[in-house]
Amino acid sequence: VIFMGTSYFAMEVLSKIYTMENIEVIAVFCQPDKVIGRNLRIEFSPVKNFVNLNNINTYQPNKIIDSKNIIFSFIFKFKERQLFKINNSYISH
Repeated sequence: VIFMGTSYFAMEVLSKIYTMENIEVIAVFCQPDKVIGRNLRIEFSPVKNFVNLNNINTYQPNKIIDSKNIIFSFIFKFKERQLFKINNSYISH
């Protein structure tokens, strides 16, 4: 699964998907981190916090259109290899 979302609601959905059997989250796209307050503290979104805790590849493009090449590379990579994950092992299709 390639997941896109940033909010708390998106994090809840991602959490459910992440714990499903036979599903692998290979990448997550979310909004860039925000700089908050006078101290210019960086604040992560709920999705970014979840991704960091679970070591999932994260992409934070300024515009979603900027990420289309990354998304296509994931699709072609898996389409070329035609690999599917079943019961934690990859099989060719």
